[in-house]
Amino acid sequence: MPNVIKRHIETETERERALEDNRLSVTECLGCLRKAWYRRKQPLPLSLTTRWWFYRGNLLDGLWTPLFGRNQVRLTLPLKEEEPIVITGRFDFEDEDGAIADLKTVDNLYWIQKEGAREENIKQVKFYCFCDAKTKGRLYYVSLKDAIRIDLEFDRDDLLATVSEIEERAKILYRALKNNVPPDPLPEGESWECGLTADGIPYCEYNAVCRKSRARKEEEQ
Repeated sequence: MPNVIKRHIETETERERALEDNRLSVTECLGCLRKAWYRRKQPLPLSLTTRWWFYRGNLLDGLWTPLFGRNQVRLTLPLKEEEPIVITGRFDFEDEDGAIADLKTVDNLYWIQKEGAREENIKQVKFYCFCDAKTKGRLYYVSLKDAIRIDLEFDRDDLLATVSEIEERAKILYRALKNNVPPDPLPEGESWECGLTADGIPYCEYNAVCRKSRARKEEEQ
């Protein structure tokens, strides 16, 4: 791509760094906790490929979500525990039928068509539904070729179970940040984030750092 476009993508994907250890995003709590820890404690410059993924999503968000009356709604959930943790999130829009909808951009829809919605994406919508007192959710997966709509319906117990899981993961991340010790790595092959794209590019920018740390820990044991 022309350098002027690359510079534009870099400018548009500059991220604000969260500095408060007790204020965690729901996406941090649902994804790899080790990756979330590294991003806060050892931030790395984002590759142009990673920036493109963010830019692509931001582009559609900016064009489509303002079409809905309620969009980009910020939610917070304070934990009722001894630790002063607040979990935050923002859903893309309330759909025409009242469902809480989130828009996900992907390289292609093959795995979504084959295996359905990603579990962490479903849990993210559950969090939004719980905080907004709704039971109907929706995911829109969009590639530059096609789109898939996935309707979701939850009951109260289901939402409570997921939010409890998110709260427990938030506690783990908070303690890790507070103690300056990264959470344990995921078992090998458990998450797609640990893998490579079709072009051999790691999905996670901390892939090499994490693997070296894992190898050192195994040697020490």
